[in-house]
Amino acid sequence: METIVFLILVAGIVFFASRNARLARKVSEIEKRLEGQVPEKEPAETPLRVVPLPPDASSLPDAGKMLPEPPAPVTASVSPRPPASSDLLTVERVIGQRWLVWAGVIVFAAGFSLFLRYAFQQGWLSERVRVVLGVVAAVGFALAGERFHHRRMRALAEGLQALGIILAYLSVYAAGQLYRLVPPHVCLLLLFVVTAAGGGLALARTATSTAFLSVLGAFLVPLLLSAPACTSAGVSGWLVAYLLIVIAGVLLLVSIRPFSGLALFALACAAASAWSLAPAEATPAGIVTVFVSASFVLFAFAACLPSLARNEKAGGQQTALVVANAAVTLFLFWWLALPSRDGLSRALLTYTSLWLLPSETAEVFPIAPLGMAAVLFLLAGLVHRMRRDQTLYYVLAGTAVGVLTLPAPLMRSGLAASLAWAADALLLVGFGLLLRRHLLRTGGLVVLVLLAVRVLTQDTHLLGADAIFFNRPFLSVFACCLAFLACGLMLRRSRTTIQEQQGTAGWVLAGFGCLLFLVINAEILSHYRSPAGTLLPFGHLYASFWWAGFSIFLLWAGFLRHDHRQRTAGVALAAAGVLKALFLDMPACFSNPFGLPFLLNLRSAALLLPLAIIGCAAHLYAVRADRAQPRERSAVPALWALFASGLFLGLTIEVCACFLSSGIAQLRMAALVATSVLWALCALVFVVIGADTPSHAWRAAGICLLTVVVFKAGVIDATLLYRVPYGFPLFLNLKFLSVCLVLFVLAYAAAAYAESGFDIQPWEKDAGAYLWSLFLGLLFVELNVETSSAFSTVWTLADQTAALALSLVWVFYGLEMLLVGVFRKVLPLRIAALCLFGATLLKIWTVDLRCAELPFKMVALLGAGMAFLIGAYLYRRFSARVFGQTEEPVRSAPDGSGTDAGGDDATGSAQP
Repeated sequence: METIVFLILVAGIVFFASRNARLARKVSEIEKRLEGQVPEKEPAETPLRVVPLPPDASSLPDAGKMLPEPPAPVTASVSPRPPASSDLLTVERVIGQRWLVWAGVIVFAAGFSLFLRYAFQQGWLSERVRVVLGVVAAVGFALAGERFHHRRMRALAEGLQALGIILAYLSVYAAGQLYRLVPPHVCLLLLFVVTAAGGGLALARTATSTAFLSVLGAFLVPLLLSAPACTSAGVSGWLVAYLLIVIAGVLLLVSIRPFSGLALFALACAAASAWSLAPAEATPAGIVTVFVSASFVLFAFAACLPSLARNEKAGGQQTALVVANAAVTLFLFWWLALPSRDGLSRALLTYTSLWLLPSETAEVFPIAPLGMAAVLFLLAGLVHRMRRDQTLYYVLAGTAVGVLTLPAPLMRSGLAASLAWAADALLLVGFGLLLRRHLLRTGGLVVLVLLAVRVLTQDTHLLGADAIFFNRPFLSVFACCLAFLACGLMLRRSRTTIQEQQGTAGWVLAGFGCLLFLVINAEILSHYRSPAGTLLPFGHLYASFWWAGFSIFLLWAGFLRHDHRQRTAGVALAAAGVLKALFLDMPACFSNPFGLPFLLNLRSAALLLPLAIIGCAAHLYAVRADRAQPRERSAVPALWALFASGLFLGLTIEVCACFLSSGIAQLRMAALVATSVLWALCALVFVVIGADTPSHAWRAAGICLLTVVVFKAGVIDATLLYRVPYGFPLFLNLKFLSVCLVLFVLAYAAAAYAESGFDIQPWEKDAGAYLWSLFLGLLFVELNVETSSAFSTVWTLADQTAALALSLVWVFYGLEMLLVGVFRKVLPLRIAALCLFGATLLKIWTVDLRCAELPFKMVALLGAGMAFLIGAYLYRRFSARVFGQTEEPVRSAPDGSGTDAGGDDATGSAQP
C-alpha cells in the first residue's frame, strides 16, 4: 500500500512539473509577442485603379489633383507593456522554474528520509526492500531528469537528477550504516560509485548544481562512515587515499568543464575533511600532514592547469584559488603543530594574533611555508616561461613571497622576527634591483608594509626600558626603521629603476619618517609610564617637544629642497602639536606645571614651541609666496588663526592654573578678574591688528571676543564676585577696574570704526553702534552692581537707602545719555534715556514710595523731578540741534499777533 502511495506521489510531482514547464513556455512566447519580436502581418495595400485620360488632356484639370493621395503606411503598433508587469513576470518565472524545483527537491528528500525512518520503526517493509525501493526511486528520478533535459527543461531536469543523487546517497548509507546489509568497504565503494555517476552526469549535461551536490556527497563520505574513519588513535590510510582521489577527480572535472566556484568549494570541503581527520585529543599523525601537503600541491597545480595545458589566461577563479589554497594550507599546518587543539575558536585566535608556537614545534613547523613557497615559485616559473599569463605569474610569485616571510616569526620572538622581516625586505629589494625583476621589488615592498604593521601593533609594547633610547628593544625597532630608509635610498639611486619606482621610493622614505616618528614617540611615553602614573605628564611634555622638533625638521627640509609635501607635513604636525598641548598636556599638568606658576614652566613651553613654529611657517609662506603652492598661500590665514586661538587658550589656561592652584579661596576667585583683563587685552590686540593690517578677520575676532568679555564681566563676574570686590567699595576695587579696562577697549574699538581708516565690510557698517551699545549696557550694569554691593553688602545700610541710591544712579545715568544724545545728535541714545527715565519713575512710584521714609521720598521725588526738568530744558533749548530746525514755526493769532507753537509771543521766542 505504501509503495502505491509513493508511486502516486512521484507521478503527481512529475505531472505538475511538466505542466509548470509548459506554462513557462507559453508565458515566454507571450512575452516575446508583446515585446515586438513577433510582429503582426501588415495589411495588404489596396490596388489603385488606373483611369485612362481623355484625348485632350490639356483642357482638363491637373492630373495630380485628380488622383487620390496614397494612404499612409499602416504599421503594427504594440502598446508598450508597463515595466512593473515585466518585473512581475520575471520574478514569477524565476520562482516557478527554479526556486520551486529546488524547494520540491529538498522537501521530497526530507520526506523520503523520514519515510525510511518511519518504515523502519513500524516494520512495514523489510530492510532490503527499503534499500531497493530507494535505489529504484533514485534511478527513476535520474531518468526523468534525462527526459526533461531532452525537452529543454534544464532547471527541472537538474532538480530531478539532484533528487536522484540524494536518494542514492541515502539508500547506500542506510544499507551500510543503518541496516548493516553490506560491509563498510563495500559501502564506501558504492558511495564512490554514486559520486562518480553524479560527476559524470554533471560533466555530460554541464549541470552546475549536480556537480556541487556530487562534490559535497564525496566529501561527506567520512562522516557517513563514522567508523572506522575517525578513531581515537588516528586515521586510516585508505581514507586519506580516498580523499586525495576525490580531490584529483574534482580538479579533473573542473579542468574539463570550468564550473564556476567548484574548485573553491572543493578546497573548503578538503579543509573541513582535514579538520575532522585528526581528533582533538590525539597527537597529529604524519599521514594527515601528507594529506594537507598533497592537497595543496593538487589545488595549486589545478589553478595553473589552464595556463600550462591550454595556453589560456587564468581568470579570477584561478587567482583566488591560488591565494585561498595557500592561506588554508598554512592555517591547517599551524593548527596541526599546536599541542592542544581545543576547537576552531582557539585556532582562529591563534592564527590571527600571530602567537608563537611552543619550542618543540617551532623548529619544525617553518619547513611547511618554505615548501609551499618552493612549489609556488616552481609553478610561477613554469607559467612565466609560457609568457601568456602575467597575472597568474604575479599572483603565484606574490603569494610565494608572502608565504616566505612567515618562517622567521614562527621560529623566534617578536623583535627577532621583525629584524628577520627587515632583512627579507632588504634582500628582496636589493636582488630585485640587481636582477631587474619588478616582482622581487614589489615583494620587498609588501614585506615592508607587513613589517610596519608588526612594529606598530606588537613591538611598540616591548619598549620602555630603564635607559631611554639605549636599550635593546628600541635599537631593534630602530633597525627595522632603517630598513625603510635603506630600501628607499636603493630605489631612488638605482639606475635600473623605472619612473614609477622612483615615485615609490618617495613613499618608502615617507614611511620611514612616519615610522621613526611613531616609534620614538612610543619610546618616550613608555619610558615615563609608571604604575603610579606620576611621571606620565613628563612623557606627554617631552613627546610634545619631540613633535615640535620633528615638525621643524620637516619645514626646514621642505623649504630647503622646495618640497611642498614635506612643508605640509611639518605644518600639519605642528598644528597637531598645538592641539595635543591644549587638550592633553595642559590638562594633565594643570595642577603641577613643572616650574614657576605662570609661563616659566614646562607646561607653557609645550604649547609655545609649536605655536612659534606655526607663526614662523605663516611668516615664511607670506614672505616666500612665489615659492609656495597656491594651497599653501591660501593656508596663511588659517595658520595665523590657529596661532592666535592657541595663544589665547594657552594664556587663559595658564592664568586659571596660576590662581586656582592657590590654597586661598578668595585668591582662587580672582581668576575671574584676571581672565577678564586678559580677554580684554587680547580683544584690543585683535582690533589694533585688524585696523593696521587691515584685516576684517582680525576685527571680527576682536568684536566676538569683546562680546564674550562683556557677557562674562556683566553676568558671570558680577554674580560670583558680588560680595568679593577685591578692594574698597564703590569703584575702588579690582573688579571695577577690570570692567573699566573692558569699557576702554570697547570705546577704542568704536572710535576706530568711527575714524574709518580702513575698508569697512558690509557687515561692519553698524559695528560702531553695536560696540557703543555694549559699552553703555556694561557701564549701566556695573554701576548698579557697584552701588547695590556697596550699600547693602559692604556698608550694611537700610534697604531704603540702597533703593534710593539706585534710583539716583538711574536718573543721572539717563540724564548723561540724554546730554550725549542731544549734543551728538544720536536718536537711539535719546530714546534709551527717555526709556530709562520712565523706568526710574516707575521704580520710584512702585518701590521707593512704598518702602522709604518721608525724607527719602522727598529726595527721590525732588531729584527725579529736577532731572526731568533739565531734560525738558535741553530738548527746548537745543531743539534746532535735535530736530534739525533753523527757525521755530510761527503762526498768526486771530487778532493778528504772532505766537509760536508753544504759546509764547514772537518777540519773546526770539530772545535767547
